[in-house]
Amino acid sequence: MGTGHAVFFLSERKSLTYYPELSLYDFDYHAEPEGLTVGWLEGDESYTIGDVSVEDWEILSDLGSLMQNKSRGYHYCTICTEMFEHFGESARFESRYRLGNAEIRVVSDAGELYVAPNLVLHYIVDHGYCPPDEFIEAARDEARRRWGA
Repeated sequence: MGTGHAVFFLSERKSLTYYPELSLYDFDYHAEPEGLTVGWLEGDESYTIGDVSVEDWEILSDLGSLMQNKSRGYHYCTICTEMFEHFGESARFESRYRLGNAEIRVVSDAGELYVAPNLVLHYIVDHGYCPPDEFIEAARDEARRRWGA
């Protein structure tokens, strides 16, 4: 009996965890690309710096606690000079959770899916990353649908 081998090409990506901002999310090479990427940062790539409001931060933290598309391993921040574990907290759910092994998936009211690693919470707090406005708006839409927020 033969053994099948999967072949994966990174195309324009240099690593499995970097995507250009708002590019098609194609992590699962067995499926069609879905959604737009947000916050898939890599240490040597530039990114937008700015402020995220407290209200939007709380929404993202709550959404991060859902641990969507959880993986078996962890990705560590490549912007930090040392490897650390990072954690998120949700006041709404009174929970603390590890970052680097799940996604935040939000759908805008217009139906556009955005996919971010939950490590985006660390990028915002510790590296000043500012996600695109359309992602923040979609997170508000998602929270409103889920929790009436």
